[in-house]
Order: sequence, then structure tokens, then C-alpha cells
Amino acid sequence: LEQQVSLTSAFAVYNRLKDQVGMITPDRVAHLTDQKFRSCGISRQKTSYLRGLAEKIKDRSLVLRLVNSLPTEEIRAELIKLKGIGDWTIDVYLMSCLHKLDIFPVGDLVLVKSLRQIGLISEKMPKERIIRRSNKFKPFRSILTILMWHYYINENNLNIPFDL
Repeated sequence: LEQQVSLTSAFAVYNRLKDQVGMITPDRVAHLTDQKFRSCGISRQKTSYLRGLAEKIKDRSLVLRLVNSLPTEEIRAELIKLKGIGDWTIDVYLMSCLHKLDIFPVGDLVLVKSLRQIGLISEKMPKERIIRRSNKFKPFRSILTILMWHYYINENNLNIPFDL
């Protein structure tokens, strides 16, 4: 839900989805109508991604327990096969759900903006150089990312509960 939208928008959509289904489960997501998804503020494209993911989990063609037991790069290789799942989503999943300590989601706009604001990277710095700069925080780049997210939330006075 957070792909390519503001944190505030994503949080609002998430809350509407929770209001719609209660506990969010693959079965409940798979059975939502297009209209219910739209009423939550979820685009047609994200609806198809969410349904697709829910169906794969339901029919057991994706068994997260098994995928999660793989080494990080193999998890990435499995998840990238899913429509609507890209590097950013995988990075956030690895940090949020699997608590991997050394993930650096260079495509995360809030992360990059925060790193610029504190002077760790410059405005025109290319992605490859940002990644090289992040290497000095290995093996704890996830912690850097979380700190930068908190920094952004606080600096912008956003009212977003942050659970990781």
C-alpha cells in the first residue's frame, strides 16, 4: 500500500482496509470486491497485485514460511517473481517482517530525502554512489533506514504510528 504514495496516504488507506475487513488475511483480501478496494482508496493496479498475492498464498503456490527460511538473496529472487513486487517492497518486507539488519532500500524516497537533509549525501548524488556511501553502515543499514524514517516523521510532524 505504501508504494509510490506518501506515508500519510498509505496509512489512511491501510486503516480503511482494516475497517473494511478487520484482520487482514489472504482470504479476506481475495474476496473483496473491486468497489470495496476502491472505497479504501486502492487503485485498480494495486487491487490486482493484492488479489494476486492473496491467491498465491491461499493456493499455496507461495508459502511464505518456506520462502522466509531461505538466504536473503534467494528470498529476493522468489519474491521478485510476483507481479507488483519490486525491490523496494522486498526490502521493506525483509526489514519489517524478517528483521534483517543490513537492508538498504535505496529506492525509498523518504530515506534518500532524510539522508540529504542530514548532509550524509548530496542532492545530485547518483544511486550507485549512495549505495557505496551506505556501506559504511554495514551490517546495520536497516537501523540507519529506520532512524531516517523516524527522522522524517518527526521533522515533518506527521501523525503516523510507526511499528516495525
